[in-house]
Order: sequence, then structure tokens, then C-alpha cells
Amino acid sequence: MFPFAPSTNYSYKRGFMTRQSQYSETNTLIRETLFTPGELTKNPLVIKGLRFEKSGSDYYYYGVYEILTGRTQTVATQITKESSLESPTQWLQTTTNYLFNSNLLPSVTTVVLPDGTQTETRTKYASDFNVTSPAATDTMAVALKKLNELNLGAQPVEQISKVTLPGVATPSTSASLTIYRDFGNNRVLPYQVRALPPGAAFTEAFLNGQVFTPAPAYRTLKIYREYDSEGRLLTEQDNKRNTVGYHYATGPSFPVATVAFSRAQQAVYEGFELPTSFGMTASGTGITYPSGWTGDKAIQFTNATAALVSSSVSLIQKASDFYRFSVWVNSPTAKTLTISLKQGATTVSTNLPVTASTKWTYYETLLNLSAITGPFSLELKTNATAAEPVQLDDVVLIHRDARISFQQSKPLTGVTFASDDRGHSTRQEYDAAKRATRAYDRNRNLVAQSDYLNRVDLPPCVFKANFTRSMADVLVSTPVTFTAPTTCGTGLAYVWEVDGQVQAGATSSSFSHSFNMLGEHRVKLTLTDGATGESVSMTDSFCVGANLV
Repeated sequence: MFPFAPSTNYSYKRGFMTRQSQYSETNTLIRETLFTPGELTKNPLVIKGLRFEKSGSDYYYYGVYEILTGRTQTVATQITKESSLESPTQWLQTTTNYLFNSNLLPSVTTVVLPDGTQTETRTKYASDFNVTSPAATDTMAVALKKLNELNLGAQPVEQISKVTLPGVATPSTSASLTIYRDFGNNRVLPYQVRALPPGAAFTEAFLNGQVFTPAPAYRTLKIYREYDSEGRLLTEQDNKRNTVGYHYATGPSFPVATVAFSRAQQAVYEGFELPTSFGMTASGTGITYPSGWTGDKAIQFTNATAALVSSSVSLIQKASDFYRFSVWVNSPTAKTLTISLKQGATTVSTNLPVTASTKWTYYETLLNLSAITGPFSLELKTNATAAEPVQLDDVVLIHRDARISFQQSKPLTGVTFASDDRGHSTRQEYDAAKRATRAYDRNRNLVAQSDYLNRVDLPPCVFKANFTRSMADVLVSTPVTFTAPTTCGTGLAYVWEVDGQVQAGATSSSFSHSFNMLGEHRVKLTLTDGATGESVSMTDSFCVGANLV
């Protein structure tokens, strides 16, 4: 009806997949999944809209339409039927039902297996705990309040799974709990992961007044100790207090190093590929970045002022009196690498002799830090010259009992190398299509190679009788050659006609002819496939002009 108001927005109900079928190579149905939709609503409204159109200078026409809000559609039931491998005529059915809470979050998932086993998984979210005035000492309650204030109520808190076997009245229960903590600057992140021991008594977590109260039987599996300013995990501990730290590339933001038995701030790793969270920066002059031992880049010193220094702001946290330093060095002449550890006015220095070698060589030394009592920095220098440069790669500083593994990746490609603090490394190369091609061991011996055959599906050949002539302007009494290019077919037969007359002996893909009369002429090619009998033809019409030469 004019003025043609928009239709009601029922688009959320359209395009819902109701059936998915899978077939074998013999076109036999082997699996089928049926989906039943369910509509979810949260504060649904019907808003009236008006569309106006002006007619002339004094009249307006309008149309009324409705806008639906607070509605969505999702899967309510999923039934999967699968043909039995032992008895293909027997179908095994698995039924899954989904329930959602008032915030439209999946709260209960029930699965009934073909043998009658039933599993029920319930999920509770931060929004299920209405904390308004928590005690400052209640870490979880404070975090829950903050999550809801930040509209992060969809963060999962507790998951309870119950499995009921056929003929068994009492289900077995398992549960997991995530404790959150406010780490400041609106970083409310997981702090602990707890699990319920088998057979333990269980009650769901609840608020006792404003106190978060989980089941006493929960046991802590993991503690997330520290995050950086971007919310990336720095240090975690397992239930035996084993510590693991993580270093990240600060640009693409992916892990580059994992330090076992150490916090992230207690270790240094620099591979020169990308800026990292606990790496080193170049200082001084005479610095270039040639190809590296493990990656695409190393650092090269060409004078004694060139140096590598760790951050003066994020100092290295001391973990023990003994630290292990390692580095790959490429130096054609014998040189000295000076390692300096600094805390205020206190400096502990060690000179590491570097032997002459035209190959990358691994060096490692143990440093005594007993004179250093707190956070410190690391500085590396050499006695390199422009004529006798020194190249460094994969600089590592960790305390004696720690272990480190590190890797570098290319975005959208993959891991280019992986190494550890003992110098064991592997390198991976990729082709232009970002597929892994060659793998090398720590001595750069080729240990694996993958070759790919690129298949190009050419378009099907079209049987044609096209041909061309050797001159655009045909002149009287001047030979002109007509040529048909290669085409599809088997046992091809060529028939050439000039002005309706078949040319005897012209049975190949080309022939020549001289026209003795001025005016319009026609040349026709008929091409026949000897295998199929199919024939196609083409006619070229043109005017023959006078030869004035």
C-alpha cells in the first residue's frame, strides 16, 4: 500500500538450516542431523514506524509498519542419526537439547546417547551472581561485581556435568570453577581454575548474602598469577606450584617464549625477529641486522660502542644467585663478548671468549649474581670492528633451574623455527602459498621435504572451426592463406569451400587461394570429428580489391 512502508523484520527467522545429510561415495545416506529452531526473547518490543511521502505542496501520505526487537532464533533440539558400521541398516540416534537463561546464554545442554546414557551440562555465568556490595577481601565477589559493571556477565563461572547411565539411578557429578580477580585497569581475568575430585560431595556455588561460596570440596588446579597491561597471561602455576612464564611479540601479540620454573619477568629472550615483551634493544652505533641462525634476522656489531640492553623500566626480577646465559655467535675472528648485569652502582661482568669460526656457534656460561640483591638489567657488548664484525642471535638469560623454549612465527603462515635454551632448534620453510616445504635440524641438515603438485583444471575444449587469413585486405591475383588453429577432436576432416565450391585437395588445416575477380567472396571451413561425427563450420566474407602495384 502506498507509500510502501518496509515489511516487518522477520529476517531472524529466515535461512534456518533444518536438515544436514551426509552420503557415502556410493551415494548412500550414512548420517543425518535434524535441527529444530527455538525463539529466544529478552524484553521483546513491537515498535511502530511511519513512512511519509509528500504529494504536491499540501498533502502527505503515510504507511504504518512494525519493528520487532529483543528476539533471536537458535537451535533448540538437534537429532543426529548415524548408520551403524556393523549393521548399516541400523540407525543410532543422539538427541541434544539446549536451554537458555534469561540473558540468552546457554545454561543447560542435555545429550541422550544411543545406549540411553544421558549427560546434562549446566553452566553458570557472572550475570547469575548479583553482587552489589562485596567485602574487599572477597576476591571473587569483587570480581563478579566488576564483570557485571563492565557488561561482561557472559563470562563462565561454574560448569556442572552429570552423567546418568542406563539402569543407574544416581548420576555421577563432575564440576569445574573459575575464580576471577580484578587485576586493575578494568582487567578482570581468570585467577584460579578449580575442579571437583571424583566422588566428592558437591553443592553449586552461591551467594551467602554478598559472600561468594563455592563447594568446599573444590581443589585448585591452576593459578594465573600475572597478566600484562594488554591482558596477556605472564605467569601461571599448577597445583604443585610449578611456575611457567610467557613472553609475547608486542606487535602481532602471539607467544614467542615459554619459561618453565620461572616467572616471565625473571627471564630474557631476544631473537631479533619482532619486538618482544621481555627482550632487548640495540644501543650505540655500528648495528645492522643480517640473516640469523634460527630466523630471518640477527644483530651485527661493527664497533665497540654497539650494545644490547634490557629494559631500564621493566627490570629483570632476580630468582636465584646463579643465572645461565646462552647465545648463538657468528664471528670469523676471535672476539670477546662482555656480559654485564647491573643493579644501581653494582655491576657484575663476565667476558665470554668467542673463537673464530665461519659458522654459527652456540655458547653458554653460568653467571654468579650473589652481589646483586634485587631487580637488575642486562647489557651485552663486544670488541667488534668494521673489518671484524660479530653477529648474535637467540640471546637467553634464565636462572639456573629454569628451562626455556621459544619460537618465531610469520602471520598467516606458521612457525618458522623452534628452539630451546640448550641450542636444540628446528627451522621450517614455506612456499609462496604458505605451505610447509623444508624442515631442518639444529645443524641445518634437511630432515624433511614436502613437494606439492598444483592441479589446474583447464576449461573444457570447445570444438570449433575458426580460421584466420594471412592478410586483412585481400587483393586480386594475390595468394592468401587461410589457417585453422588446433582444436579438440579425433581424426579431424577439413573441407574448404570458396564461393560454394569445394576445393579439391584442400583437406588440411590450411590452404592458399588466389582470387581472380574483384568483389565479394566467401570462404567456408567445415570441420568433422572422425570419432563422434560432429561437424562445425565457419564462413569468412570479404571483398577482393584491385592490385595497383
